[in-house]
Amino acid sequence: MLGLGSLTLPSVFARLGWVPALAIIAICALGTIYSGRLFTLLVPNAHVFDDLGGAAMGVWGRRLVYCTVYLTIMGEPIIFHLTSMEALQQIFYRSRLSQGLAAAIVAAIMLPLGQIRGIEEVSAVSVVGTLGMLVALAIAAIKICVTPHVNWMRYLIAMKERRKFPRAVAAVTSVMTVVYLAVGSVGYYRLGSHFDLTKPLTSILPQDAWLMAANVGLLAHCIVAYMINLNIWTHLLLHLFVPSLNGVEESSSLKGRGAWAAVSTAGIALSWLVSITFPYFSTVMAIIAALGDLAGAYALPALFVLYLMAHRLPRWERMFCYVLIPVSLALSAVGIVSSIRELISEFRGHQG
Repeated sequence: MLGLGSLTLPSVFARLGWVPALAIIAICALGTIYSGRLFTLLVPNAHVFDDLGGAAMGVWGRRLVYCTVYLTIMGEPIIFHLTSMEALQQIFYRSRLSQGLAAAIVAAIMLPLGQIRGIEEVSAVSVVGTLGMLVALAIAAIKICVTPHVNWMRYLIAMKERRKFPRAVAAVTSVMTVVYLAVGSVGYYRLGSHFDLTKPLTSILPQDAWLMAANVGLLAHCIVAYMINLNIWTHLLLHLFVPSLNGVEESSSLKGRGAWAAVSTAGIALSWLVSITFPYFSTVMAIIAALGDLAGAYALPALFVLYLMAHRLPRWERMFCYVLIPVSLALSAVGIVSSIRELISEFRGHQG
């Protein structure tokens, strides 16, 4: 749950100011807790998101999932490639490692790791990534103070007692909200707005051995998260476009292994290309998040609940869902447009 978005929070506070930033984090935290309730209601109807859309709205429900949640999944390896590249440059700051070479090293690391196909084999090492992110944030937080300047469906299905999912979501969201508020508010308080808003927190602090250690932790987090997301990316594309390889026997055949290698390599190549063409961490992350995170967390669950079980909801909750859907989609649209405009502006400035 402790994702890379936390590294962008000082820049969010710098753009918005104290009151709007704090208010939005609080609203999103409450919305996430409510989202856990919606998923708990929905999960008996399907085990994966596109099946859930199909159960609620048929082919159009599936298309909505493809155009939002799955589009975000497709983009997530890009942000991990970009962040790994940034972390490598910070680790070897004395050697002045170029963006192109750092991106190529990340691609070389990921090519063999991308061939691990069992999601359980990949996710088993996720604790390493979480610890790495905690190390990175802890060191960054200390340096800020001394320097003078969320896939619900998978988690839910794996639970033995799914009715407890809303409580789990509330507990995790509470912890993450405290962390996010600390990173965003302390970072903004100490750094102000006079720093490169396109860079992660670990790339804008003074370089020394401590920051190098923080970036080692960040790199560990990114590589593990990259493995998980690339695995999901590859499985998703094969599931959608080569359904004949969905069986265990077919996927283990020479043809299945070859298809997996081709798709995972294409995912790494795409991530490498975007990371060296648009090396703007905050903006690229904002675009990817706006594509599907808001819709996947709020709009689609509310929409599918209304289609499948509106009669089970009290009147106030039905009305709340009707309001939640357009608000989430409007915010997503605004985020996409503004982020793309900012990306174009940054790209032109870089070219100039």
